[in-house]
Amino acid sequence: MKLDRRRDRRTLKNLLCVFTTGLSLLSLSSLTTGCGRGEFKDEKRDAMVSTYDKVKKVLGKELHVSIDRLVINQNLAQIGVNEENRLKIQESLEKELGVKIPYSTLNPNETVGTIVRVAARLKSEAQEETVEEDKNSTKKK
Repeated sequence: MKLDRRRDRRTLKNLLCVFTTGLSLLSLSSLTTGCGRGEFKDEKRDAMVSTYDKVKKVLGKELHVSIDRLVINQNLAQIGVNEENRLKIQESLEKELGVKIPYSTLNPNETVGTIVRVAARLKSEAQEETVEEDKNSTKKK
């Protein structure tokens, strides 16, 4: 049997790519299901997963990319974020997430995960401020 090393390397490289993408998706999937049993309730994790889903939705729509192809460690330049579309993406993210996203977060050298982490942190801070304001208003009554 004659071996075609070039074809074998290409096949191996493609399998590795599919495997790592699958692992990224699998790890996020397991986060949302609480290890398949729904036993664990982690609001911070749930907020991150929810934010990730919303970020993928916006990026997919604005960049005309399938959301299935967007992974958390993907470089923004690889999916088409550039100087021309950064502002439009920023506005869409702010509308979808309900928080002001810093323009620097959409630097093409950053990753999808950067947007998710920043947006989740900002949403969490906004919720904490709302809870604190509610507590203060309750004390005044």
